[in-house]
Amino acid sequence: MKTMCIAALLLAALGLIGCSNEQPAALAPVSVTYRVHATDTVDVSYPNSTNGMDSDVFVVYPSGQARDWEKTVTVQPGRIAYVTAQLKHGYGTVRAEVVVGGKVVDSSESTGEYQLAKASAVIGAQ
Repeated sequence: MKTMCIAALLLAALGLIGCSNEQPAALAPVSVTYRVHATDTVDVSYPNSTNGMDSDVFVVYPSGQARDWEKTVTVQPGRIAYVTAQLKHGYGTVRAEVVVGGKVVDSSESTGEYQLAKASAVIGAQ
């Protein structure tokens, strides 16, 4: 009798906890936009959609006139999206942003000689 009661309790507990072999659904990739705003030429680095690194030289001409650069990539949830931008020719202002779902999730701005701005976010943590 005692053994049957224990067995019944175990079966009930397994039903409440769940003993499924089902795998959780895979999370869909997320569209991420990297943005840079600069008053002089900058070197820009960022991870691409295949998890490799890309870099661009974003030329601002004439110097001192603010310009915008942006790149949209697809990032898997759990990965880190980031962008760095460094002034290449001296004094100026540079701002870097990571945008997910139309919202800026991280940004930084620096002013001075050869300054660096960077922004990052863990995708899926928004």
